[in-house]
Amino acid sequence: MTRVHFFRNAKNTLTLVTRDAALGPQHMHQLPLNLRPPTFRRDHWTPFLVIDSLPSPKAANTLVARIAYHATPVGRDHRAVNPVEDKVVAAARALEDLVVRGDIKGEDSPRATWERMDLQGVAVANKVMWPGRVRHEPMSPKKEKPYLARVEAAWREKGAFGAAETVKRK
Repeated sequence: MTRVHFFRNAKNTLTLVTRDAALGPQHMHQLPLNLRPPTFRRDHWTPFLVIDSLPSPKAANTLVARIAYHATPVGRDHRAVNPVEDKVVAAARALEDLVVRGDIKGEDSPRATWERMDLQGVAVANKVMWPGRVRHEPMSPKKEKPYLARVEAAWREKGAFGAAETVKRK
């Protein structure tokens, strides 16, 4: 079974795409030099999407390459574009490319496992449809890292990550 993993940084919303289930310092080459953290901290990164059940390793490598092609390059001000939403839209476009190229045939049905199910609607909001063969499922809950819980609460308070409601201060 071949998989593609999408990770987001809880501190600064940067994203990484990799074939490996575990993220390491060797994956930081995807980020521009001015945005790379000085030290790699595994507890700052969390998966937000896993696409698995791809037919072959070649299809997974092609998917990663097509995601890089469709994604908006991270500019000097990385906050101008929401990188999580950008990678979701790029993933939908890349999967459609694989269907058109014939790398994903009629009997293959990739599965997209989401940290938050509302993120799958981001592609539709950007006028990009998911291929009909893709199954969408929620991620199984994992033990929450204390650091991530604090950062997520701070982001929800700011209204980032497309939070439905923001916390009102008194």
